[in-house]
Formats: sequence, C-alpha cells, structure tokens
Amino acid sequence: MTNQDIFRELTNITPAYILDAAPRAESASRRRSRLLRWGSLAACICLVAVLAIHIKVAFTPAQMTDVFREGTCMELTDLAQLPARYDGAALVEGLGAKSYEFYYKEGGDPTDPADWYSLLVSEGIGNGQVVLHCMFGDPDLEDWKVDMVFTKKATETRVIHGVEVQIARQQPSLRAEYWYYTIFKYDGVVYDLRTLSDDAGYVDEVLERMLGELE
Repeated sequence: MTNQDIFRELTNITPAYILDAAPRAESASRRRSRLLRWGSLAACICLVAVLAIHIKVAFTPAQMTDVFREGTCMELTDLAQLPARYDGAALVEGLGAKSYEFYYKEGGDPTDPADWYSLLVSEGIGNGQVVLHCMFGDPDLEDWKVDMVFTKKATETRVIHGVEVQIARQQPSLRAEYWYYTIFKYDGVVYDLRTLSDDAGYVDEVLERMLGELE
C-alpha cells in the first residue's frame, strides 16, 4: 500500500465512527486538566472583579462608606460660592476643578468656618484623575492617614514651597500605572490628595498647581 492509499483510507473514515469514539478517547487526566483550566480561569475572573471594586472604593469616595462626607452638603461650581472666606481656597483653586462638594455640620452655620467639615473634589484634570479631601476643624494629620498606604517603606517626605508633604505610591491599578496618595496640613486644614495617571510626573504637577499658589 502506497502513502497515497494510506491517506485515502484515513480520510475516508466514516464520521459516525469518529463521533462514537470521541468520548472514549478522552482520558481521565485530560478531563481533570480541562476542569483545572476552567477553575483557574474562574478564580482569575473573581480576583480581577474584587480588585476592581477595591480600587474604585479606595480611589473614588463613595457615599455609603465615606467618612469624608458628613453633615449638610452644598454643591458648588466655584469656590467663590463658599459661604465664608477660606484662606486656603487658593490651593484648591489651583487645580482648576469645575465642581466641588462642601459639607458643614448638621444644623450648623455654613457661614461659620468652625462648623465646616469638608470640601471635596473628584474630577478628571489634565492627564489624570484627582480626588481631594480637605478636612476642616484643625484635625490631626495622623488621624486621616491611611496607615496601610503610608508605611515607613512606602512613604516619601518632601518640602514643597515650605509645606511638608508625605507621598506614598500604590501598586499600578487596573486604570492607570501611577497611583499616589499624598497628605499634608496647611493653615489648620488637612489635604488628602489621591492621583491616578499614566503620566509619571502627574502627582508632581498637581502638587505644584496647588502649593505653587502659596508663592
């Protein structure tokens, strides 16, 4: 029998024979291997989903979990709409944001800075995303630091325009490569700044926009 004859014989096998033999041809080890692959894929999908939720909650303040939002809220489109003068407003204005959330104590007087709780920004600015929490009432900076982020190993301390700033880089997120937490205190207000961008210099640009206004 020539090679051509063998080829013709192999290609003329009745399809029904192939279908009948297929279930028996799969070994138990192959079935286990297939199940393991599917199981691994499902576990990876679950892990990605959990990480995505964690990043969203950690980076963008959510109403249901947020200690940064307490009391009565006022939506602002310009810091000139604040009910009273705020000396540090220039730092926030330097961001060039288009919307703000202002919170003061429930039943308090919005024209009295002693009753102010927070001023928040969450917006895409330039080449990245910014979340800023300004916490009033002369709070202790240490009380607002995220300890799991600002570890001794991860934290870098700089002095920018006379203000001591602590910066800690997070692992790259699913949304961008450079994810930083930054915290500092100026004139009795704690500034908790979080930036997310694919631009390595974005956090420095944002800090310069803010603290450069002090010059």
